[in-house]
Amino acid sequence: VRTITKALKVAKTGDTIHLSEGTYNEHIEIEGTVTIEGAGTQHTCIEGSVIVKKGASIVFENITFHPSTTIQIDGNVFFNHCDISTSHVRTLLCVSGTLDIKHSIVSGAKEIGIELRPNAQLTIDQCAIYSNGKANILADYATVDLYNSTLHSANHAIWLRNSSSLNSTKNKFSHHSGTQLIAHQQSVIVDKGSYITHGKGNGIYASNQANVTLSGTRIEEHVLPQVWIQNAHVQARNVRISNGQESGIMLRDHSTADISDAEFTHHKLAHVQVTLHSHAHIVTSQLTYSAGNAVQVKDQSTANVVES
Repeated sequence: VRTITKALKVAKTGDTIHLSEGTYNEHIEIEGTVTIEGAGTQHTCIEGSVIVKKGASIVFENITFHPSTTIQIDGNVFFNHCDISTSHVRTLLCVSGTLDIKHSIVSGAKEIGIELRPNAQLTIDQCAIYSNGKANILADYATVDLYNSTLHSANHAIWLRNSSSLNSTKNKFSHHSGTQLIAHQQSVIVDKGSYITHGKGNGIYASNQANVTLSGTRIEEHVLPQVWIQNAHVQARNVRISNGQESGIMLRDHSTADISDAEFTHHKLAHVQVTLHSHAHIVTSQLTYSAGNAVQVKDQSTANVVES
């Protein structure tokens, strides 16, 4: 057969469809369970539109996608060694089901690279997500697991809304024109060992009872406070926060912080700012080389600094 649509009609559950070299410009709707394997991202390209229906389970391997409309995922999809890119659509991937991406690229959307609808689940490993307008990933009541990947060159790397969660391990977030990681409305960020650097906004911004846990994270070179916590909580252990144009951590509006075994260095205003009924507990940490204060406390706030 010469089209993916025809191949899907005759495929049985668990079959693999092998695509020859070439460009496939067609409208594809997928039901059932199949694998679609290309001849390599340099040789096999799918254009047109792709819809994966609820209950379907599909694996795409070694394929480039240049979709003319958003790829809609209501079922379960795994992209492996794929290049998903375009400059023509607002959102590249819209997910209501489950999406796994490995060794792949997602880039070039006008506004959103990957949009997660309520209850969607996203797992990314060893990928590059970049140059997607407003946000590389936008999550609403959704879950993101992110490993060993790079996200750069959008307005925001990841924007979590409405009790969404990010579990991040050993990633690099850099060169976003706004805040790199945002957690709103009881969302949760848990990071282990990532590098957050060179942003024109905050490195992390959390508000409205969000919760941020950092372990071994390195944050540096941001224009605004590198970690801004507003009516939220941050726990930071064994982190290094350095070379910020304002402060290292800003707490305001009834925020709290538990900081231990951390290193703060080279901030122009303060390493830690605590204001507007907030509290910081800082233990066994180093706070050196600040052009302003090590810890600045005001507006009915408190700071407990122990062995630092």
